[in-house]
Amino acid sequence: MRALLCRELIGRDQPLDIARAALADARRGSGGVLLVSGEAGVGKSRLVSELVAGARESGMQVLFGRAVQADVPIPFRPFSEAFLSHFRRQGLPSLPELAPFRPALGRLLPEWRTAGEATHEPLVVLAEGMVRLLTAAAGEAGALLVLEDMHWADQETLEVLEYFADVLRTQPVLCVATVRSEEASPALRLTQGLKAARTATVLELDALAADDLGRMTAACLDSVSVPDGVPDGLLEYVRTWSDGLPFMVEEVLAGAVGAGVLAWDGHGWSFDTDAGPLLPVSFVENVRGRLRGLGPEPARVLRVAAVLGRRFDWTLLPAAAQVPDLEVMTALRAGVDAQLLVAEPGAQFRFRHALTRDAVLDDLLPAERALVCAAVLDVVEASHPGLPGQWCEVAARLAEGSGQRERAAGLLLELGRRSLATGALGSAEQILDRARAATSDAALVADIDEVAAEALALAGKTDQAIVVGSRVADQLRIIDGPATRRANAHLGVARAAVTACVWEVAEDHLARARESATAAADDGLSARVDTVAAHAALGQGRPGTALPLVERALATAEELGLHELACEALEVIGRCWRLSDAAASEQAFDRARVIAETHGLALWRTRATSELAWLDTLTGGGDERLRSAHDQALACGAWGIVAHLELAYGQWYLLRFRMDESLERLRRCDELSERLGMPVLLAIAHASELLVHAVLGHADGVERSAEAARAAVGDDPGVNVMVLAGLGMAALVEEDLDATRDFFARANDEFARLPTTPQDPTRGLSVLLSVHDSTSAGEAAALVAAADTADAAMTKLARGYLRFARAVALGRAGRTAEAEAEFTEGEALLREMADGWLHHGFRLAGPAAVDDGWGDPGRWLLEALGGFESRGLTRGADAVRALMRGAAIPVPRRGQATPGLPARWATAGVTAREAEVLALLGEGLTNQEIADRVFLSSRTVERHLANVGARLGTRSRSELVALAARDTAAD
Repeated sequence: MRALLCRELIGRDQPLDIARAALADARRGSGGVLLVSGEAGVGKSRLVSELVAGARESGMQVLFGRAVQADVPIPFRPFSEAFLSHFRRQGLPSLPELAPFRPALGRLLPEWRTAGEATHEPLVVLAEGMVRLLTAAAGEAGALLVLEDMHWADQETLEVLEYFADVLRTQPVLCVATVRSEEASPALRLTQGLKAARTATVLELDALAADDLGRMTAACLDSVSVPDGVPDGLLEYVRTWSDGLPFMVEEVLAGAVGAGVLAWDGHGWSFDTDAGPLLPVSFVENVRGRLRGLGPEPARVLRVAAVLGRRFDWTLLPAAAQVPDLEVMTALRAGVDAQLLVAEPGAQFRFRHALTRDAVLDDLLPAERALVCAAVLDVVEASHPGLPGQWCEVAARLAEGSGQRERAAGLLLELGRRSLATGALGSAEQILDRARAATSDAALVADIDEVAAEALALAGKTDQAIVVGSRVADQLRIIDGPATRRANAHLGVARAAVTACVWEVAEDHLARARESATAAADDGLSARVDTVAAHAALGQGRPGTALPLVERALATAEELGLHELACEALEVIGRCWRLSDAAASEQAFDRARVIAETHGLALWRTRATSELAWLDTLTGGGDERLRSAHDQALACGAWGIVAHLELAYGQWYLLRFRMDESLERLRRCDELSERLGMPVLLAIAHASELLVHAVLGHADGVERSAEAARAAVGDDPGVNVMVLAGLGMAALVEEDLDATRDFFARANDEFARLPTTPQDPTRGLSVLLSVHDSTSAGEAAALVAAADTADAAMTKLARGYLRFARAVALGRAGRTAEAEAEFTEGEALLREMADGWLHHGFRLAGPAAVDDGWGDPGRWLLEALGGFESRGLTRGADAVRALMRGAAIPVPRRGQATPGLPARWATAGVTAREAEVLALLGEGLTNQEIADRVFLSSRTVERHLANVGARLGTRSRSELVALAARDTAAD
């Protein structure tokens, strides 16, 4: 039979031009997502093929993957196919920017798959890794990623596609996906959503117009024009029965040839118009007519092939159809000639269209189909031991088709486990639901629910995880499952309940887990129960209860060599001590780090280093461990930890008054936490930004950040504390002390509800404000005594302000020497952080020192005035000027808050301490020599010089030295 296929694209000039323009944009670095939508047979793949040809001609890299029709689609299948086939030929890139994403990409690429710890990072990490990999593959010429048949895609693939629509617009990569429009599907809903949001280009293909239909008919017949070469009556027949679909045009013509009414005589085509009404009038009848025309044996081979799928390996057919190899090959040849099949490289064939395969499959009787499915299932399992890759899904489908429900449930369970292992939590949940519905066997249901509970917990669906996990525990009790398994089931529920802060449920299942672990005589399991129980106790604000439990767990873990459990126990111990003993906390975290490093536990090492970094952030340490933790988290692809460390960096810079750098890191945290689905972290980052804007006096930024923080999580007490503290700081900067008091009081009320929060952001400053307001020595002393607890749990900043508060209370009591000593300690603490924090302390403590006759309030207020003026905080500066006038302290002209400074320095807002450091620099001293002279750390000197250099506009140290020497000499 002569093939009647159209070799050119007809009637698609406009969509092709749009697609080619998108391809050109990608080559220039502005890619994106292009969705081709239309009903089956309308020519989506033909259009994409034309685009692929153009991409290859221009030197672009082309990657191709497709979804397949399946009851339980394999997660990420289109991407796996695209990446594996491409990088098998090209080799995987070894760029350093891909290293942090290798653990996630290992889900798709076996070469990057590593045994050991699973990170269970959110899907967005894998999606971003794919973007980086595609960008690496693109090189300078760009890349085209084609994803066919997205209407059959799994949930995770569609989520990645949606992510691509957001981020590929700035990459040299165009992703083209096809989707059917005649039937509802998640892919079609995504297509409509992306179109409405204008984040993707959507090409909606319609049936061909009459003229284009004629041109295509002529092209299929190799005729030059219409009507020349097209027999009378044929064109009308094609128009009537093809519905204008290009694929159906070819099918109608093939059916006419197969029926013998359209014939080629060597010179031209003839069409028997009288026989036209006798031709098959539907596509299904057309396919069935051609199938049966092949003969009984070839038709049987093709029906067995259809059971395997649209694409199939012909080497499975002889055993499945019980037909010799040569006869199978003869049948396949006949199928190709009849335009039912297409031969592909290797041993692969495919049905010409999914509709073709459906029509062949529907030609089987239900009982016949079940028998064929059973036979093919046996062959698949024998040919592919362990059912790797797609074969497990094929086997599950065949088991269902053959009516073997228990066998199908077991295979679906295995698919669910595999989906869970790749992080495809949504697919795992759907597959396991299907598995549960396929069986009534109690033991198998328990197996299924165990995996489902884990998937739900990892997906953050803790309420559902508790329900399903409790059901597992009950089922195991009914069937008298092993005590170890019962304990693990209860322990899983307890962990989920701790995460959800459902304490009664946690305590109940912990008690049952302990009972089962004791019955199993499993010391390691008992230690795990103790560790989760310690988590629960700490979560309820009972570190004293948690410590004995977790210390016992640690001893058992070390005795049995359970290194991961030891790391977890030490992490809990460190968090218990963090509230009261920073040294003990650091010792526990560092011990966990050493154990993890010794035993190659990369993720636990990262977690421990991250905890140490947080201690440094809050207690005023350096950023060495922050950098180390950040590098480690990137190296092992622990993006959730990376997001937390961006927050830590933001707060580290904030506490050191490096506000631009703080905002930069906090915004990185915003972006990561939003993408990773971490709303609480996002809210905390916004609340931290609020504090930055508050200190800088940016009212608009304060308002925006407060709204963003509340929008992220709603009414969350922990976030409320930070927002209220930030608003209080903003009011303080604006000299609205009544509002400051109100905000701080409300923040303290919220803080009281959070027993596990180690840092009160208002402590110290709020006490100083209260003591500032006090009217007697007794009242001041009482206020300080009430707050003078848990010093280890406070930041260096809070400790500095608290010492100022103590100094004021001691001054009120007439204990001048003690007040001055306490104030000096507080000033040293705050200067170690940044002079900017001192100014607010000086402004609040100065008036009390004037009234009570101690200290050097003139110097303090003068430095505060200079600091406020240099930051443009006019209300604070005006308030200090008023205080100075009231205390008969000389008030400098505006812009000259620090007397005796060179004019250039005063204009730039250089403070007295900065001027002292700068003058010594002009004398040629090193940082260490300056530090020794003025009793500062060399790091603080370095920070002073960096700040002053930036304000004075110098670009190097040598330039700053020359300027300092010149200005001091001139002065």
